[in-house]
Amino acid sequence: MYNIIIFSGCGLMRFSLKKIATEVISKDTLPTVISEIIVSSEFNDFMDLLIQKNNVICVFDVDNISIKNQEKVFSLIRARFSESSLMVLWKGSELGFYHNFLQSNTASLLSKSVTMCEISNKLHDLIKIKNKIKESKDTSKTRDKTIAIHGLTQRQSQVLKFIMLGMNNKEIARKLGISDKTVSAHRTNIYDKYNVKNAIGLYYKVNEAMLH
Repeated sequence: MYNIIIFSGCGLMRFSLKKIATEVISKDTLPTVISEIIVSSEFNDFMDLLIQKNNVICVFDVDNISIKNQEKVFSLIRARFSESSLMVLWKGSELGFYHNFLQSNTASLLSKSVTMCEISNKLHDLIKIKNKIKESKDTSKTRDKTIAIHGLTQRQSQVLKFIMLGMNNKEIARKLGISDKTVSAHRTNIYDKYNVKNAIGLYYKVNEAMLH
């Protein structure tokens, strides 16, 4: 779950951005991804929110905010989340300065001269990306948990991940730099530990564990 934190010194912009965010998260394609939308007009309160909240998507209107304070926000975002969690809005049309100012190309940079529809689409894409990252992390954690439960060795866990990708023994051997015979032995041991007879049974067991 993510919290959207919106900062702007302009009342109309705050209203518009909250309306956009509310409409975006109400779409059927983004169910239960966002837990809260928080709007701030005071810079210190905004900074406190970035410190206190977890899993943040930040929409930051930088107009009338000093470069020093902008850098405080960017540094905090980098330290706690990542620049991929940040959308920067400003009234200028030249965004090259911010491309240089930020340390990666993952932040979303938009001029306020664009349409509300463009801002909406950008926010929608940002939320989708963050949700996919979270799903990937959750899947990885669950898979690691089922690996631990079944007592797989480190090498067996590597082989398991390749089996789940549908690779045969020869392909796995090439990936891991070991012989086909060694992969075959690992595969047999993995099947035994999961109490299955083949890859289909293994897919079922692993995916069943990931659903609980």
